[in-house]
Amino acid sequence: MKTEQRANYPLMEKYFARKTIAMTGGTGFLGQGLIEKLLRCCPDVKKIILLIRSKRNSNPEERLEALTKSSAFDTLREINPKFAEKLSFVSCNLEADELGLAQKDQEVLQDEVDIFVHGAATLKFNEHLRLSFEINTKCVRKVLQLCKKMTHLQSVVHISTAYAYCNQEETDEKFYDCGVDYNDLESSLRWMSDDVVTKVTPDLIGKRPNTYTLTKALAEDLIRRESGSLPICICRPSMIIPAIQEPSPGWCNNVYGPTAFVVAYQKGFMKAVMADLDIICDLIPLDYVVNGVLAAAMKTGTDFMDERKERKFSTGSESDSDFFTDGVDSEKDFAPCPLDDAKRTIPIYTFNTATQNPLVLHQIQVGLDHWLKEFPSKPIRLPSMSYHENELSYKMKVLLHQTIPFHVMDAISGIMNKKQRMVTLNKKLQAGMEVMRFFFTTSFRFGNENALNLLNCLHPDDKVTYNYDARQFDWFNYMKCYVIGTQKYILKEDNHSEHKKVIKRLKALNTFLNTSAVVGTLGLATSTGLTSTLFDMATYVWETVGAVLV
Repeated sequence: MKTEQRANYPLMEKYFARKTIAMTGGTGFLGQGLIEKLLRCCPDVKKIILLIRSKRNSNPEERLEALTKSSAFDTLREINPKFAEKLSFVSCNLEADELGLAQKDQEVLQDEVDIFVHGAATLKFNEHLRLSFEINTKCVRKVLQLCKKMTHLQSVVHISTAYAYCNQEETDEKFYDCGVDYNDLESSLRWMSDDVVTKVTPDLIGKRPNTYTLTKALAEDLIRRESGSLPICICRPSMIIPAIQEPSPGWCNNVYGPTAFVVAYQKGFMKAVMADLDIICDLIPLDYVVNGVLAAAMKTGTDFMDERKERKFSTGSESDSDFFTDGVDSEKDFAPCPLDDAKRTIPIYTFNTATQNPLVLHQIQVGLDHWLKEFPSKPIRLPSMSYHENELSYKMKVLLHQTIPFHVMDAISGIMNKKQRMVTLNKKLQAGMEVMRFFFTTSFRFGNENALNLLNCLHPDDKVTYNYDARQFDWFNYMKCYVIGTQKYILKEDNHSEHKKVIKRLKALNTFLNTSAVVGTLGLATSTGLTSTLFDMATYVWETVGAVLV
């Protein structure tokens, strides 16, 4: 059943008042942003229940306690020191039946939850297909089954990715054929060994670059086919990068995606990448995604309750007084209305920037170089980067300017009884480059008409507080947030005046070494006729020595 879209929607603060929100992925990057925004801008929210699994010798209770100490909540902590009182948890296991929830926890969720946000996923792009399918796809079915039992449910938000269909050049806000049937894959995985799965994975992912994008696409297909009458929507963010404003400018807590390369560049670790400087990068600040997801939750819930009210009125089963009119006042004062069998249209929202405010890759380099002069990190080596579309030239650059110098540096560290970490770091950088290479050499076109219409649905007062209009910020100035944010929250650095002195010493040393290379080889090179070859060799040797010395 489809109702006419209302002309205006309630204030977000009023909509979320007295609501209980359940969330998977709440301890992650996006999850922390969502929690902080809700508790700061919607202070009357009743409760946020986090589904948390045990991890790295930490149980869910310990993880929740650690979460409340996150820098994401620094501003909120000043406003409301007792904000953690509205956070609770249930222990879960995404790979287990019924999400590993205890019976009492299931009952709490079924009886109390109004809004469910499913953001949990394995973000390891090259994860083994079996595990990626288990967490990114099969887990979604368990979430749907749980949500169908919730008696007060108004809205379900599934966090997908804009790159779910990156095997095609253009993606609109609609469903596509995945090329693989998730039921067939599920059946095959039951009898396939891990080795067999590994062998057939390239054929299954096809033109996609990894298992992550495939299993996220399969999850969307599962929602399309199995969500039934659930009031659900799908949000597809592009690559999420540090916040532009909230919870604080530049806030981030991980080095996934392009952020890893920004950090490595600042420290002088990374000297080469496989990338096309002319491609359009589709990056989006964290707070823009947070605002979009919360807006999608509000609209989905409001539309569902409007439909529910219309259905009850049309059957004459309730009087006017039984219904709240703005989506916020008394929705729990009447008996829950079971979900019907009607299939609902599932709205899809793509939150990205490239459609309205494209960012060319070389603009990132320009912005970083500019702001690093004013706000330098403390580099191990002078920051510099070369870009390669040819794989052979890229590998040669990495060998000469990363691999060999890092081995030498570790050898010297070993002699001095210091921790050897550079070779391991280099391996991680190369693994990350292999994962991100596809996205650094390919431009994508994403339609986002639904997301723009969603923004227009917001109450006028909310269009500022929950803004995600990419046309309203400048990428060059944003790079300042990126630089300062990664230094503050990832590298834990802020002494820029001291770092400028380090940069000055490194530049002086670099000039001395290059001059020495010229003077030391000029006579020999001229007499042998091998000027260019000997000069290049000497320069490389001195650069390696310089990398070790500094």
